[in-house]
Amino acid sequence: MAQTNNAERGRSTLPPAAPWTGTVHSVGLVLVVLLAAGLRFHDLNRTSLWFDEAVSWQQASKPFLEMISATARDNYPPLHNIILHVTIALFGDGETALRAPSALLGVVNVYVLYLLGSALWDRTTGLIAALLLTLSGFHVWYSTEARMYALLAFTSTLFVLTVVYATRRPNWLTLTGCAAAGTALLYSHVYGSFVFAGVNIVVLTALLLRSHWPAVDWKSWVASQAVPVFLFLPWALILWGRAGEREGSWIHEPTAGFLLAQASELAGGRRGLVVLSTLAGLSLLNLAAFFPRFWRKEGASGPTKAKSWLRADWQNAILIGWLVAPISAAYLISVIGKPIIVEKYLICTLPAFLLLAARGLRSFNFSIPTTAVILTIVVFTAVPSIQYNMFVRDRDDNRGAARAFANHYLPSDRVFFIPSYARVPFRYYFRRPLADSRGYREAADVSPTDLNIDRFWLVFIQRQADDANRVISIAERTHLMTYSLLLPQLKMFLFERRDNGHRESGHS
Repeated sequence: MAQTNNAERGRSTLPPAAPWTGTVHSVGLVLVVLLAAGLRFHDLNRTSLWFDEAVSWQQASKPFLEMISATARDNYPPLHNIILHVTIALFGDGETALRAPSALLGVVNVYVLYLLGSALWDRTTGLIAALLLTLSGFHVWYSTEARMYALLAFTSTLFVLTVVYATRRPNWLTLTGCAAAGTALLYSHVYGSFVFAGVNIVVLTALLLRSHWPAVDWKSWVASQAVPVFLFLPWALILWGRAGEREGSWIHEPTAGFLLAQASELAGGRRGLVVLSTLAGLSLLNLAAFFPRFWRKEGASGPTKAKSWLRADWQNAILIGWLVAPISAAYLISVIGKPIIVEKYLICTLPAFLLLAARGLRSFNFSIPTTAVILTIVVFTAVPSIQYNMFVRDRDDNRGAARAFANHYLPSDRVFFIPSYARVPFRYYFRRPLADSRGYREAADVSPTDLNIDRFWLVFIQRQADDANRVISIAERTHLMTYSLLLPQLKMFLFERRDNGHRESGHS
């Protein structure tokens, strides 16, 4: 009985809603989920697969045990590849099929965030948060990519939802669900461990301080959270062994300007960052301490003055642990070791940030028309990001590059891939076998003897211009460059041996 009372005290005590609001919330939720589906499933094959997506395809296409082995040689857990492996077996490996799991997870994430907002506070807060995530251009973009980022955001949200259920109404079902969600989170991405740790620190602190809101006893909680840790331990050892193998030089140092740019990208631009950060900040304040007539204290019959300006409730504590832990951990690792902060990894914090923003908007006791106006302003700040990510933003056009390659390629050509994994996108888009192809780790490994052939291709990926220029300068001593294609990540050149009757056909 004491546990039940604790759980009840942990609930939000907002005034009861009007009878008609249930229908409004249900209709609103259906519309928001349909909008989320439309934004995420629209034109999934608009852009070609970029390099990392092609790697996911290559790994997931292998037999199951080979797929697990190939993933173990990379830098992330295997859950997304397992999902892709099943998808390929059922629906094939077209661009739309490969990206559909991420799109679906993005849509389900919207619904789970609604459930979480409703569980923490009320259905209106959940609906606002779901709408903000629906209109997040950042979330839309990574929900249309055949990588694990939409999975990471979804499992983060699902884990926190199960934590709320398990701490308020602990039983074998809620605790088992929390353990399962925690395992999925850890196996989705390395940053999942940061979310897992941050939320657990909040719960364990509350248990240690004998706070009233966790109804679960500490033994049951520790046991439920030990299960995901134990199940993830084998892969954690694999990741630990891989940690020092790559320098991560493609990730920038975490300077103040870089971090601001990452935050702006996450929030959908500078204006979005200002608006959403302001609302998220308001969720941490007792506005009655400043504007009592605009805010009604929960459970009171009229406006009252709050005793403290800080809103120190358990709901905010969980969201802050969820939001701050990945950022803090990634920053410390980047400063002490190698840089690991990338905005797409921080997608795990986006639902927490938007929930805080939704709660900040709900903190005001505005009339419905005034609240609608404020929400409309928030929505319109998201429109440019939506338009950019859906219709303008592009990935490396490996599809077009493979088409151009097919138009110029002869079976007698030799193809050099520098480094050797540059061949991965070609394997997806150019399914014909290459009679003579060679992969090199560095451009410096290519010798003039290797270039002693009538026609050859140089294909570079993620390399500095100097690496390509050194090999090109060697090639141009005896050959003419007759075709070139330059993309942000990929550079492709065709050379033909010089002779008296041959003229340079030009570049494109």
